[in-house]
Amino acid sequence: MKKQFVIVSELVQFLNKLVGCKFVSVVYETSIESNNKKLQGGKSNPFYGRVSSITATSGIQYGASYENAVNNRLTDKSFKAEQLPWGEWMVANKTISHKGEVYVRLYATKAINSETIYFVDGVRAENQGEVAAAFRQKSESKRQSEVGIEKADQVKPFNINVKSIREFTVDGLTYNVAALMA
Repeated sequence: MKKQFVIVSELVQFLNKLVGCKFVSVVYETSIESNNKKLQGGKSNPFYGRVSSITATSGIQYGASYENAVNNRLTDKSFKAEQLPWGEWMVANKTISHKGEVYVRLYATKAINSETIYFVDGVRAENQGEVAAAFRQKSESKRQSEVGIEKADQVKPFNINVKSIREFTVDGLTYNVAALMA
């Protein structure tokens, strides 16, 4: 497999020029501010605002059309996608601009293979499951449910801030993204 070093802006340019839907692999870092200040039962979340993670994922799609993907699951092909709930497409189905940041649009598939390592206060968490459980699970799409698609079969888009990406692999080429110091 070939590797190439790029900076964030070069990765965005490359991704926006890709043609068609591609299966890709991505390694990305995130600082997670838990959206659960409280856990089930009303207890305070001890990890709130203290967690970061590194995720390596493969079996995901880039450049897919959300509307087409949903309609591929329907016999009547009647689903119409709404506008993005936040941000604006820089390039439709590829990159989103929001408040000066750029996000890459990806889709989880049934072939997804993902591993996340959590860090609390910069130290690898001893109990990965406990940290993961402190965060809300993704809910099902209300609109997809309304047209008869069960949660397990729903199209699952997700967005990653391009600054978080450390590696992006497509068509046998891995782009290692340089994290330049300010």
